Amino acid sequence: MICFLLFAYVYMKRSSSHKTTDCQLQLSAALQMIAMLEQTVMSLQQANQDLAKSHIQKDIMIADRNQTITTLLAKQKLDAQTIVSLEEKNQQHLLLIGKLNNVVSEQLNRLQKNKNDLFDYKMLRYQWMQLRKMIYGRRSEKRFITAAPADAENKNSVQGRLFDVAADHEGSVQLKDAKKMKGRMVVVAKNADPLPHPGRHALPEHLMRCVIKVDQDVPAGAVKVGTERTERLAVQMMKLYVNVEERDIYIVKADERGKYKQLIAAPASHPIPKCKADITLLVMLLIEKFIYHMPLYRIQQRFKQYSIDLKYNTLSNWINATIDVLRPLWELLWEDLMKSRYVHMDETKFRVLDKTRAKGKGSHNGYLWVGGNPVLKIVCFTYKKGRCKGEIKDILSGFTGYLHTDAYSGYDEYGKQPGVIHLHCLDHSRRYFVESLNNDEQRSNYALDHFYAPLYQIERECKDQGLSYDEITEVRQQRAVPILNALREWITTEINEVIEGTPIYTAMAYTLKRMKQLMEYCNDGMLSISNMFVEQAIRPTKVGLKNYLFAGSHEHGERAAIIYSLIQTCKLQGIDPDAYLHDVLLRINDHKQNKLWELLPQNWKPQPRNIYTKTQSA
Repeated sequence: MICFLLFAYVYMKRSSSHKTTDCQLQLSAALQMIAMLEQTVMSLQQANQDLAKSHIQKDIMIADRNQTITTLLAKQKLDAQTIVSLEEKNQQHLLLIGKLNNVVSEQLNRLQKNKNDLFDYKMLRYQWMQLRKMIYGRRSEKRFITAAPADAENKNSVQGRLFDVAADHEGSVQLKDAKKMKGRMVVVAKNADPLPHPGRHALPEHLMRCVIKVDQDVPAGAVKVGTERTERLAVQMMKLYVNVEERDIYIVKADERGKYKQLIAAPASHPIPKCKADITLLVMLLIEKFIYHMPLYRIQQRFKQYSIDLKYNTLSNWINATIDVLRPLWELLWEDLMKSRYVHMDETKFRVLDKTRAKGKGSHNGYLWVGGNPVLKIVCFTYKKGRCKGEIKDILSGFTGYLHTDAYSGYDEYGKQPGVIHLHCLDHSRRYFVESLNNDEQRSNYALDHFYAPLYQIERECKDQGLSYDEITEVRQQRAVPILNALREWITTEINEVIEGTPIYTAMAYTLKRMKQLMEYCNDGMLSISNMFVEQAIRPTKVGLKNYLFAGSHEHGERAAIIYSLIQTCKLQGIDPDAYLHDVLLRINDHKQNKLWELLPQNWKPQPRNIYTKTQSA
């Protein structure tokens, strides 16, 4: 500013030559300008001061921010250190958790193993109890139930309970809210006053009486007033004799040239040409082996007891040849069975010797398949090497109608064919519940007493009343079908409360899966409730195997099927197998082939023959 005033003074000195007026004007303008400049300078100074204050404030703010940043950085560093420390601890915790998880997993595995071992132990104990029952226990599945007190409203009714049950891990039953349901119970009444002893039974009148007179010393003058008779049943062991067939030979003149011809009667008919065994002996061999289950070796020893040495192969060949003669009758019997449109089927193991197998493994488990018709009262066996589905198709080839079997899957596949109505056996379903009594007594007893017992009681009443098939069908529809539906509903509810794999679960699952086939018998009164008809026919074969252990070959298995078929059918028809076989073997060679069906047990009519004149030589 001072510099500017000096400059203005010097300039005015230099410009003194100009006009004073112009100078004054310029000076005035300069002064105004100076004033404006001073104001500007002052405003700039004020602005500069404000700006300085602002910079100071910003510096303070920056310092504060720097301080904050420093604090934050320090905190961040501390947090980073904390995070690192926490991560280290987290890693340690993860390692510890991993170890604990391994321990827990190991404990869970041990717990599961212990649980499985406990389950296996219980199943083994159950199996042991079943085996002990099979060896020492009662085989019968009959149940005797004590009657409950009579109801006040209906003294003839017995009330049962439909349990709402829940099972714990052991499969035991806890009873909860109970719903009353009518139950049918079999009451066994015992007579309080026992019947008097009937005394000794008289011996049959048709038996020959051999009178043995007992001598005694009688004093003089004794008078006979009667005779005391004591009868004892006696037996004479196997009596062997020789039938000598004599045929007289005649010579007659044939023509006028002096030629003669020989006349001789034809030999008596015999099923085996040139066989030295009479038909009575052949029948005796069949009866001893296949009815009384005597092994051929024991029969041979019995002959030796009477000083008759018959070779084992000779006895075996006689039996085989005799059965081969009867094979056409077996074929006709099987044909009749397949045409009957109602067949019960079952199978059983039948061990045979097989020379084609490796040394030390000379036996083979073949199978006897048995079919039967309870209406016609016939059964027929056939032998097969195996038990696969192919054998079933071969055995039942072309069969249509009712097929009553157990739950073997091979039968299920054949039962799906057109024209075949498949039934299952209610006895098998019931047996599962009987076998589960040791596992879940409450549920098993309930199923047996409230479902199965009434069903069998219905069948018993129909049989006792002698109802026709149509009447039986009507009774089953009215009484049996509701019970079976209730059984299905009960199992559907209870199966979710039991442990899978336990005997009671198996019983429920078996029954529920096959309920349709189990109910099929209600649609026709001709059908049986169970497959026991053929199972009873199988029993003699098992008794035989316990004695003679095996058959000699697959061919011998086929022969066993033939003779068992005829013998078991004879029993069903009420025929003496001894008389039947003797008569048929006498007639079969001379009988017309197109009328062999007349010799089947269900069609057989004995024909008396007297072709021998027996004489006894000294």
